[in-house]
Amino acid sequence: MVVKRDSNKLTEKEEKILSMIVEGMEDGEIGHALSVSYSTVRTHTTHIYAKLGVRNRTEAAVFVMQGRVEEERYEKEKLLQKIKEALPELTALSFYQSRSIELMKDLASTNGQSIHSDSVL
Repeated sequence: MVVKRDSNKLTEKEEKILSMIVEGMEDGEIGHALSVSYSTVRTHTTHIYAKLGVRNRTEAAVFVMQGRVEEERYEKEKLLQKIKEALPELTALSFYQSRSIELMKDLASTNGQSIHSDSVL
């Protein structure tokens, strides 16, 4: 989980608690799951909210989910850029593959044979 807002990064424990908040767990459930007291969870959530600049668990969860959407969008844009960069090479390869098949068919027909393009690939 990548969370950035304040220069004060979340600790590992805060990251874990934040992910549990996003999953919909309540403070008591989080405390039980992590074997810490309710008040310890509350202290961590207070620090999380301050670091993220949010007021409550709902805003914290929304903040995380928006970040995930932005990350996915960024990854898709990177992939699309790679495809665009590779397109000229792929087009050239496709042309040469098609041309090779045509030449093999021509060669085969001069020898009295027949070649189907699917058997060449």
